[in-house]
Amino acid sequence: GYPTFGVRGFTLIGACPLPAFDFKVTAAGRPWFRSKRHDVTVEEVRAIAEGAEWVVIATGWEGQVKVEPAAIQLAGVPVEVLRTGDAFARYRQLRKEGKRVALIAHTTC
Repeated sequence: GYPTFGVRGFTLIGACPLPAFDFKVTAAGRPWFRSKRHDVTVEEVRAIAEGAEWVVIATGWEGQVKVEPAAIQLAGVPVEVLRTGDAFARYRQLRKEGKRVALIAHTTC
């Protein structure tokens, strides 16, 4: 199955909770760890957007992550930038609608 997201500070992949790691999920549902940073670059979004119909970026529970403005302007792919709780809810909603969604998630701050 696809990653699900639960309690603040934990990521559930299948039945395995992982504490406070930043990660990304490809449009095919494959999770990858990402380095713990407070920025998202256009290159990172472009790489994760391949094959996606939608990209969701989670900027932390308090919205502390900065996203390069050019990353939001990717041609042909809607990019949504939301605080982590809202981003996880949006990701789940889009997946339920059958969309191929990629996610970049900052799981703290």
